[in-house]
Amino acid sequence: MAALVMVVAGYGQSQADIDKIWHKILNDTILGVDLPGVHTFIQKQGLSPQQTVIVGVLDSGIDTAHVDLKGAFWTNPGEIPGNGKDDDRNGYPDDIHGWSFLGSADGSFDVTSAGTEYFRQYKRLRPKYAGKEESDFKSDKQRKEFAYFKYLEQKAGIRNYVKFAEVLEKRFESYRICDSLAKACYPGQDVTLQELTKIDLQDTVALGRIIAALEQVLPSSYLRYGASASWKMVYDTTWAEVLQARKRVASLDDPSADPRLKVGDKLNKFSDRRYGNNHLFVNDQDAMHATCVAGIIAGQGVEDPQISGIYPEARIMAVRVVPDGDEYDKDVASAIRYAVDNGAKVINMSFGKFISPHSDQVAKAIRYAWKHDVVLVHAAGNEGINIDTVAHYPVEVDRRGRRFSNMIVVGASCMDGSPASFSCYGQFAVDLFAPGCDIWASQAGGGCFSASGTSMAAPIVAGIAAMIRAYYPELSAGEVCGILRESVTSRFGVKVTLPGKQRRMEEKPDTEVRFEQLSRSGGIVNAAKALKMAEEVNAARQ
Repeated sequence: MAALVMVVAGYGQSQADIDKIWHKILNDTILGVDLPGVHTFIQKQGLSPQQTVIVGVLDSGIDTAHVDLKGAFWTNPGEIPGNGKDDDRNGYPDDIHGWSFLGSADGSFDVTSAGTEYFRQYKRLRPKYAGKEESDFKSDKQRKEFAYFKYLEQKAGIRNYVKFAEVLEKRFESYRICDSLAKACYPGQDVTLQELTKIDLQDTVALGRIIAALEQVLPSSYLRYGASASWKMVYDTTWAEVLQARKRVASLDDPSADPRLKVGDKLNKFSDRRYGNNHLFVNDQDAMHATCVAGIIAGQGVEDPQISGIYPEARIMAVRVVPDGDEYDKDVASAIRYAVDNGAKVINMSFGKFISPHSDQVAKAIRYAWKHDVVLVHAAGNEGINIDTVAHYPVEVDRRGRRFSNMIVVGASCMDGSPASFSCYGQFAVDLFAPGCDIWASQAGGGCFSASGTSMAAPIVAGIAAMIRAYYPELSAGEVCGILRESVTSRFGVKVTLPGKQRRMEEKPDTEVRFEQLSRSGGIVNAAKALKMAEEVNAARQ
C-alpha cells in the first residue's frame, strides 16, 4: 500500500503537492476520501487483500504504454499475445488487455468521432419529416413522432449549425482575398499575421474589398492565434473548418455517413456481440479521457508517487466503447457483458447521454452484471441538472422503476465539500458524491494533468469498491454499493449552492439547498469508513 503511505506523508508537503492529492485526504478543511485512514485501519487490523480485483474501464481509447499504467493492466491468461488467434475462445482474438467495440475486425478502421445521440436520431427521422409541417400528418402517432423530430432538431442544434456553415462559407471569401494579397506581396514566403498588416496597399479598384477582407479576417485571427502565427496555417485551418462544415451538412441526407457503420457488425442486432478489434490505443486525443480515468483508479505512481491511483493493486480491463460524441447503446451493452464474462468485479462508466433508443437492451446488460455479482459505477453527468427529472443514461432502474442494487451513481464535489457547479444531482438518481474537481492523474502520451468532472469522481468510487472487494470478497455487489452509500462523510444539514451551469451562464441568482437534497446518501464517499463498515458486515456474517 505504498500509495497510501505517500498520502500520509503528504500532510507535511507544500500546498502545490497537497493540491495533487487533496482527493485522498480528509480533515477539517479538505473533504477527500481519507486514504490515510484506510492505511491506519489496514495496519491496525493486519489485513491483506484476499484477491486481485479487475476493474472494467468502459471508456475511450487508452494509452497502454503509459509508464504509470503499464503495470496496472489486466492480462488475459488465456491469450497468446500477437498470434491473431482467439486462444481462449471467448470470441475476441488477442484481447490481451481488453477489447474495442469501435473498430473493424480486420483492424483497418477505428471509430474516433461520432455524433450525439440527438443528431443520430434526428438523421434517422429526417427523410420522413424534413420540410414538413404538423398539419401534413393526420394520425396522432405521426404528429407525436413529428414533434419528437422537431425536438431532436432543436437539441442537436441543426438549424444553428446550418446557418453557421453558411456564414463560414461567406466569410471564407475574405480569407481568399487575403491569401491572394499575401502571395502577391510575399511570393514564396510564409508570412505572419503581423507582416500581413504591414502591406502597403495600392489604390486600386479592388481596394475597398481588400480592406474589408482584412478588417474581417485579421482581428479575429489575432485573438485566436496571436500576431506571430503563420498566415498559411491560419488559412489552411479555416479551409479545413469550411470543408468539415460542408461534410457535416451534406451528411444530414447521407444515411451511410455514420462512421459506426464501418465497424461491420449488425448495429441493431444486440445478440451480435462478437465484433470489434483489440486496438485499445488509436491516438493521444482519443485516449485522453480513459487514460485519466484508469490512472485515478489504479495508477502506479511511477513518474510521480503522488499521482497514484485510489487502489493501485486493482487491474484495469480496458474496453473501448466511447467515441468523441455519444456512445452507442449496443456497444455499451456488449461492453458490460464482455467485462462481466472476462472477470471484472467492478465496472466504471464515466459517460452518459440524455436519450437512449435501446435503453432496454442496456438494462438487460446491467441485469446480467447484477446476476454475476458485478458492481457498476456510473458518472452522474456534467450538465448541472436534476437527473431525477431528466434521465441520464444508462439509468440505475429498469423499465418498471426497480433499482439495480449493484449500480451506484456518482456526483462531483470540490475540496471544501461543496458540490461542483457542473455536477448533476438528484435525491433519487444520485447515490453519493466524490471528489471531482482538479483531480490529478495520468495523461495520454505521458506525464499527468489535472481534470474535473463526474468522470473523475466515478473512478474514485470504483477504486474504493475494488479495494473493498479485494479485502472482503464474500460481500456481494449489492452489499458493497450499500456500504459505500451508508459510510459517507455526512453533509446532512449543510447548506450549499445548487449546481447549475445554465443558471450561471444566464447570471441567475444562486439557489441554496441542503446537501442531502442532492443525493440519496447526503454525503461524500469515505474510503476508511467504507472499509471499516465492510469489516463489520463481513464479521457479522461469520
